[in-house]
Amino acid sequence: MKYKHANPEVQRAITKLADILCSWERSTGIESVLIIREAGFMFRAVSGKPGIPDDVTDVQLIKMIEENPKEQSMSMKSKEAHEMMKCSIQKIKHRECYMISESDYGKAEIWKVNNIYILFGIPQYGGVPVYYRTYCEHGIDEMVEEIQSWT
Repeated sequence: MKYKHANPEVQRAITKLADILCSWERSTGIESVLIIREAGFMFRAVSGKPGIPDDVTDVQLIKMIEENPKEQSMSMKSKEAHEMMKCSIQKIKHRECYMISESDYGKAEIWKVNNIYILFGIPQYGGVPVYYRTYCEHGIDEMVEEIQSWT
């Protein structure tokens, strides 16, 4: 499955729309799900933030924001996001990297070497990843909490 559209104009429009949705969510608190699919291409974003793991279904994405925000506590949303990220991190194989995306730049990068997870932060507007900390398998929850605390 390709995550970049073959037509550069369409890709620029998708990126611009995702950026606008991200700004909208930050200024209003209103969440959105953007799903674009065509033969061999898929783009999915929540509130303008792409990089949704493939194991998260479209239905799960929609369900996350479908409920009335007044009825759903922020802690429940945070718990779901925590579990989704934890699940994705646990699937990293030896010498693989998992990128936590934020808009069109990265937020964090996690490398797994043997059973150790190495966390790197990525500067807000891109740049070279910066080593943050190393975690063992039993420290994944702590790592997810740390990443989620980054704004």
